[in-house]
Amino acid sequence: MKKVSTPSRDETANIAKKVLVMGVKGGTGKSMVAVNLALELARRGHKVGLVDIDIDSSNEGEILRVMDRTMTLDDDRNFVPVEVKGIKLFSMGLFHREADKAFTKTGEQNRQIVRDAIKHTAWGKLDYLILDAPAGSSDEIRAVIEAIETLDGAIITTQPTTVVDCQRALQVCSRFFIPVYGIIENMAYGMTECGERPICPKCRKEFDPFGKGDVVKRLAKRYGVLYLGQVPLISDMPARVSKGDPTLPPVAIDPIKLVADKMEAKE
Repeated sequence: MKKVSTPSRDETANIAKKVLVMGVKGGTGKSMVAVNLALELARRGHKVGLVDIDIDSSNEGEILRVMDRTMTLDDDRNFVPVEVKGIKLFSMGLFHREADKAFTKTGEQNRQIVRDAIKHTAWGKLDYLILDAPAGSSDEIRAVIEAIETLDGAIITTQPTTVVDCQRALQVCSRFFIPVYGIIENMAYGMTECGERPICPKCRKEFDPFGKGDVVKRLAKRYGVLYLGQVPLISDMPARVSKGDPTLPPVAIDPIKLVADKMEAKE
């Protein structure tokens, strides 16, 4: 019987920059930020990879509407990423097709998947690899850091009400000497599909689904990192994604463009 070879070469050797999108708490919109950052960099002419490391809840394939496609292995037993909209994508969702079934693996198996997703995917030559991190600050995030060895920077996403978790993310970056490009305050306010702020017809107050204030901005100042700005909770975003357009509208894209500018400035 022919022995099955395992990949040995580190496929990240030809990647210029590796950037982490993280938030510690789930539900802060990391995946949408990661997708839009990858799309923005690709629009600027860069070669971009996107790896969805949230093993239990991989959804980049759904956001980018490629769930009808399957990742394969090349002759060297490396994963072959799916190419979409100028991005090379690795997502466990492109392997695990039964959405109604739990993806149950041990902690060590998850860590190995993370390492293989990063180091043994046939990325080729890339300008940027964007890593969409799982929630939490334990095993899987440590596996990411160990696999990459040197991360060029991190973008932290938070909601107005999750600043304690944002603080934990900043502490993780400090502990592992990861530079922080800045903090994006996601779902900071409501926005209708026509780009207007929804207002209550009775009290005439604007709708802020997760509260309003400047606590995120003050936290960024306290830690000496850049406050990248606010991204709204957009009412028609699910409909846009279902039609194959996950791009944030012009009125909401500025924080993504700002972080892309910062990344290019460090080239």
